[in-house]
Amino acid sequence: MHRELEEAWAELATVLESVPEEDREKPGVVESWTLKDLLGHLAFWSGRAAETLRCVCENRLDDVSFGEGDNWTDEWNEREYNVRKDHSFMEVRAEFLRNYKEANARLDETPEEKVNMRLRGEVVSVYFVGDTSGHYREHTEHIREWLRNLETSEA
Repeated sequence: MHRELEEAWAELATVLESVPEEDREKPGVVESWTLKDLLGHLAFWSGRAAETLRCVCENRLDDVSFGEGDNWTDEWNEREYNVRKDHSFMEVRAEFLRNYKEANARLDETPEEKVNMRLRGEVVSVYFVGDTSGHYREHTEHIREWLRNLETSEA
């Protein structure tokens, strides 16, 4: 799982570096989000992954955050968008880097039996991958598609 995280991170980092500075604030990466908005989104979920592992390691399972209802993910995404909408690209990027490093460090520190334990009907590793490497891969593809669309529309 650690290798998967590093590979997904490296792929995302490479794509992020390919985005020209003048395009970072253009909407459309995911719906109306800019690259900054997407990084803020990933920063939040990476931070959640780190916090989930922290709670699991400290046997504070009731402190792991879960949403309620059918629209909780959309509600959390909207909330976190609003938290970061006035931040600069560099601030959001720095938060994303910090949270990735924290999630990676937490993964290193978490005993295998904790990563493989069940929490609310799922294995902890599934939550971690969904909030980190799986999420990075999903949005790496969104960024690639957005860049292709920008090239086509500007040609």
